[in-house]
This record gives sequence, structure tokens and C-alpha cells, in this order.
Amino acid sequence: MKYLHIVTFFAVLISFIFSRKKTFQSLILAIKKMAVIFPTFLGMLISISLILNLVPDSIIIKYLGTDNLLMGNVYAVLLGSITLLPGFIAFP
Repeated sequence: MKYLHIVTFFAVLISFIFSRKKTFQSLILAIKKMAVIFPTFLGMLISISLILNLVPDSIIIKYLGTDNLLMGNVYAVLLGSITLLPGFIAFP
């Protein structure tokens, strides 16, 4: 993860060198989009944390574990698709 941060920093720095105006516009746009996504993302993190604390590990392993990989994936897809979250958050 550290390398990703370093690469991102240098990419933004290079962008800043070539065009300060476009870099600032893109950073402001990124912050605005993150502000829109953040409440949903935070709600998802809280709900997953609660579920992982309330549901015993043995039940999660039983349905999503390694016994039957195909059915585990089917259950995971079904659970992910019924959530009220965008697909890029729910399915991973």
C-alpha cells in the first residue's frame, strides 16, 4: 500500500507541474465525489462491522466457507445483490 501512495503522490506532482489549474480542478472534483460516496461507504462499514460481531464465525464459514465453493459464491452474490449499496461497494 505504501508503494501505491508513493506512485499516486508522484503522479499528482507531475500533473501539478504540467497544469496547476487542471490538477486543482481534478482534486476538487475528487473531493466532491468522495463526499457523496462517503456516507454510503461509512454505513456499509458500520453494518458489516455489526454483522461480523453479531454473527458467529462458524455460521459465516458454514455458508461462505470452503466446504462448497460454488454455493459459497452463490450465497455471497445473493447477499451482495440485495444490499442497498452501489455495485462497486456491495460485490467485492
